[in-house]
Amino acid sequence: LEIFSDKKPKTIDFDSLGLTKMKCEYLYIHNTSDEIVTLVDILLANNIEFSIPQKQIPFVLYPGDTNRLLVCFRPLDFGIRRDTIFIGDTCSIHYIPLSGIGKANQYIAESDCDAELLVTTKGLIDDEFFVSGNVYPNPSNGNFFINFISQSKNKDFNADCNLYNALGIFICKANLQNLTSLKNENTYTHSGHWLFETQNLPQGLYLLSIQLHDYHKIIPVIIDK
Repeated sequence: LEIFSDKKPKTIDFDSLGLTKMKCEYLYIHNTSDEIVTLVDILLANNIEFSIPQKQIPFVLYPGDTNRLLVCFRPLDFGIRRDTIFIGDTCSIHYIPLSGIGKANQYIAESDCDAELLVTTKGLIDDEFFVSGNVYPNPSNGNFFINFISQSKNKDFNADCNLYNALGIFICKANLQNLTSLKNENTYTHSGHWLFETQNLPQGLYLLSIQLHDYHKIIPVIIDK
């Protein structure tokens, strides 16, 4: 067998891709023999972020034929991700390195204050993700809010958003507003925003805390009247 991809022999580089998004590329396998080759054991070392759609198996190659094997990448963490495909030949095993880069997703949304918001992925929790925007306005002389979007297998949205003073003393809980939940196969996408009504608070530095399972984010907020 001869194995190659669009970019270089015996390897696939997926470049960068946002977390939980999917991209697929082809690996080309050429049968150099005079016999029909049927591949039933095309294996991945980890089979977590890289996958091979199983409808392609068994993979049949007639003498002299070149067929395409679809390989997909879905990053679950930031940075360089790697795996290896093992393809058994008559007298040897072919090793095909796979690599890709997981990067933060970015979303642009409009707020109730006609301000364009840019939200960026900060992390993943198992099969979930959660992204939050910037606090607006910050500094604030009254109310302020923060947008969010999340995906999980849970029907209910159960993140907490609280405000503390600079000493870490609890001040108030955010008002959850405009919560929208959409189901897509086995996952739910939740979006909305948290509103803090702080007209009666003295000016100074405060800490906004977002907690969702193991995800925890602290955002400094300034109230300036």
